[in-house]
Amino acid sequence: MDLSKYNNEFAFESEKSTSFEQNLEKITLLQKLICIQAELKCPKNQFNKFGEFYYRSCEDILEGIKPLLAKYECALTISDEIKEIGGRIYVEATVSLFDGTDIQCTRALAREEESRPKMSVSQCTGSASSYARKYALNGLFVLDDVKDADHMDNSVKTRNNASEEYVCEKCEKPFEDFTHNEKKYTAKDGYEISKRKNGIALCFSCAKELKKSE
Repeated sequence: MDLSKYNNEFAFESEKSTSFEQNLEKITLLQKLICIQAELKCPKNQFNKFGEFYYRSCEDILEGIKPLLAKYECALTISDEIKEIGGRIYVEATVSLFDGTDIQCTRALAREEESRPKMSVSQCTGSASSYARKYALNGLFVLDDVKDADHMDNSVKTRNNASEEYVCEKCEKPFEDFTHNEKKYTAKDGYEISKRKNGIALCFSCAKELKKSE
């Protein structure tokens, strides 16, 4: 069996590999970043059933970037810092790409929610951290995660969408417009009244249960 053909192919591939490694030592971090941005493939495989749209998560981006980091001999680190801005708590994520000589950083902020149904305080912080990290990664690797506002249909179900913003913080049932003593109230009114009275926004049924347990 003639192995000369395979030996020649192996020698050619080895030569290409050696050439790539030699060139890699000569290019700057900026040039490496340009190559990574051009080669990174990270489709939106996650689906949000509530909003009915596809998106990519922070984990999806990291999974897609790891082979390219190894290829271009770069390392990626992500860190968080808690900041207070205007009386609100924010998580600032910093993504750093470096190759042993130079470093390139991108930052993004995400605000912690004051309260969120079925989530602890630590989970709210973790959610803000993931959000900030994802958008810092988006900025560094030029990944577009949203459509422009002009592509969104804001003309339908305006009233329903407004109501969905005001939900019971216990059972997640949406607040509805109501009438009391011949005076009309909106879902927002009911949400804010319950929030002031109970400390959290509760629908009529949950507020009644809370009163019984006291």
